Amino acid sequence: MMRTTGRFLLLAIVLMTMVGFGRSPYWRGNDRFNKRDYRGAIEAYTKAIKTDSLNFPAWFHRGTAHEHLNEFELALADYDCAIRIVPRFGLAFHYRGHVHARLAARELAIADYDQALASAGEVAVDAHGIMMQVDKAKVYYDRGNAHFHLGRYNLAIASYDSSLMLAPKFAAAYNNRGVSRLNLGDWAGACSDRSKGCKLGYSDACTWVRDSCGTH
Repeated sequence: MMRTTGRFLLLAIVLMTMVGFGRSPYWRGNDRFNKRDYRGAIEAYTKAIKTDSLNFPAWFHRGTAHEHLNEFELALADYDCAIRIVPRFGLAFHYRGHVHARLAARELAIADYDQALASAGEVAVDAHGIMMQVDKAKVYYDRGNAHFHLGRYNLAIASYDSSLMLAPKFAAAYNNRGVSRLNLGDWAGACSDRSKGCKLGYSDACTWVRDSCGTH
């Protein structure tokens, strides 16, 4: 079974010393998001956007809140706005790719993942000093999943390879690379990868390895 990353953003809480800073709508949105009050977060981010329409993190985080509520078209629109304000906003490309993947628009997802990787060297910082940077290992993993679902197993494997070079203990990447190899008839490679995934804590891989490996 293919499994996505724990891709949804847990907004960092930073201690602020400026008087009244924590009462800003954007900060309230972050606080509500962290409490999983996504409706409340959307309301607060909307107020932040009305105050400053160029507040790209507010657009981005509101999009993430919409995504949590399965409001995909609204999420896409917000990610689009964030990218228009900051054209090399890699994290927004990555998250927009998530939405396209969930809508089975995997070519669009791959295009977004490629843009996220191309922009990975850029660091966006919000008004509170929080860095919003791309995790390249997760982007490569998500791109691998998109190629897998399109039946492009060699391209999927190449993406998982890149992910594992950056994150050698990425259990899901080992598992999914193993599944890709299995689809290409490489049983030994599948057992090797899924065994590694199992050892790193990917439980579905353990079940498959127990039932399938050592018999072929």
